[in-house]
Amino acid sequence: MTKPEAAIGSLLAALCLLVTLCGCVTTYEDAPLPQPVRDPVPLAVPFAIPLPKVPGGADQVLVAFYAGIMQRMRQAARDRDVAHLEFLLEGYDRRDLPPFLQEQLRGYRAVAKGLRFENHAIEHASLSLVPGPGAAVAGAAPAPAVPPCGEALRFELVLPPGAATFVLGGREDADPIGFSVTVTIDDIYVDGSSRSSRTEDFIRLPATFTLAGDQELRLPLAIDAEAGGSLQRTVHMRVDLWPGYVTVDGVRAPIQRTAIGACTLTQWPKGYEALQQAPLQALENALRTFDESRFAVVFLASALTRGQDREKAMELLIEKVRFARADRAQVAMAALRAISGQTWAVGDREAWLAWWQARR
Repeated sequence: MTKPEAAIGSLLAALCLLVTLCGCVTTYEDAPLPQPVRDPVPLAVPFAIPLPKVPGGADQVLVAFYAGIMQRMRQAARDRDVAHLEFLLEGYDRRDLPPFLQEQLRGYRAVAKGLRFENHAIEHASLSLVPGPGAAVAGAAPAPAVPPCGEALRFELVLPPGAATFVLGGREDADPIGFSVTVTIDDIYVDGSSRSSRTEDFIRLPATFTLAGDQELRLPLAIDAEAGGSLQRTVHMRVDLWPGYVTVDGVRAPIQRTAIGACTLTQWPKGYEALQQAPLQALENALRTFDESRFAVVFLASALTRGQDREKAMELLIEKVRFARADRAQVAMAALRAISGQTWAVGDREAWLAWWQARR
């Protein structure tokens, strides 16, 4: 066994041809901020603008004029054009208007405040992987290394303050703010089979938080899912604001479900770094014996090849598709699919051989 193969260790040697993924669970680490809740969550925010009640004797010309203005405001709100909505409010919100029109305009002003908060979160929130305990933090450190399959992933959503004062309600408040956290995990196994799992959790802040001055919201999140024999795992996390209300500069403002952060990364088994040094050489060595203990090395080394080495790797693999026994040909086809981008079924030798012949 070569040094790169030996570095993979007993984990890869023990991998079988057929594997299954253990249940994937999204968990949240202990922290002074968000905590998961299981109580029902609202499906929508009650519309903040009451229906107009035109009193008898009202100026019908004025009512008809403002009906057109309200229509433009509704369209601006639907288009999320907060600048135009605020422009209309500044131009047509007058103190001498009848109370029923002032009530309508107050509702639209609250909608504009809510859109301001949503836009601020979309533009400035960031979701990223948190470095492990031993990672360097001084200076312009590189992005943290992705832990191997089976190890916990720790993320953090950071929302800095903005020009306005945003008050985010805690779970015991009348208007608690909520966050939806969706995690999708896609696993690929040595025989080319795959599995996808998706979880969604809902969390609220444990206490009121004022986003202003130098106070930024930091939302720690974690994923802890067993590897289950996966040789390539793609993890996608998305965080959404949930429908509810926030207080913006003293105004109770409605917010809708809005995606404010997303992060995608790929995990590999522990020890794969050794194969990165010379993946083509590791592939050639593993294919000489190509017994079951080498299956994982064949798949990983193939996936790690780059540039012109990929053409040589595919030549080696197609020979195994053509002549090797069924289980070995299966692994070779899975490795070919991983590096070629082709979608032929793993197990369809004739399709792979025909594809190879057509490209020669």
